[in-house]
Amino acid sequence: MCSSDLGNQAASLKFSADLVSSKPEDFGRRFVVSFFLFDETVSVFEEGRKNSGIVPGKFLRRQRLRNARGVYFKPTDFFVGARVRVNEYDFVLDGLDDFTLNYAIHHPETFAWANLEKIVGEVQSRIAQDTQIGGVAVGDRGGAARDATEVPEGAFEEWLASFLSKPEMSVVSKFLDRKSTRLNSSHLRHL
Repeated sequence: MCSSDLGNQAASLKFSADLVSSKPEDFGRRFVVSFFLFDETVSVFEEGRKNSGIVPGKFLRRQRLRNARGVYFKPTDFFVGARVRVNEYDFVLDGLDDFTLNYAIHHPETFAWANLEKIVGEVQSRIAQDTQIGGVAVGDRGGAARDATEVPEGAFEEWLASFLSKPEMSVVSKFLDRKSTRLNSSHLRHL
């Protein structure tokens, strides 16, 4: 065991998740699904909900598990939008923590959905002379970048979602300024 393996002993990819169930009592149950990089084990914790009658805490102890194909889980099985079957329970992963995002971005060979170069290249290739976002032209006009200060709130995210996958959007959304409704298109081309 090398020293870098020892550093990853406690490192885990953490995803928020919804339980997929037809039972009315399961509606709204929230979980954290963790994949431990060191030994490729999985644990599941349930988050608390007021007045639900369900005690939050350990839902599934840390253990090595097989995915729906019968193969042991790997890091690539986990991404925003993935449906993960753990024992008899299905979870839809809908969020990730900052460590998971950072780890994925720094390992694009394993996590293609977090390859920033690819994502930025895709965005740049779609900003042409006639590109409009939310009804506002943001492309170059005669080589001069236009400042798209009138792009309606949410229009940029909607435009990105029209061609990026759900996992790619989870990466991009971490970099969007939620407080600002302004978009400077020249910044997009220089990412």
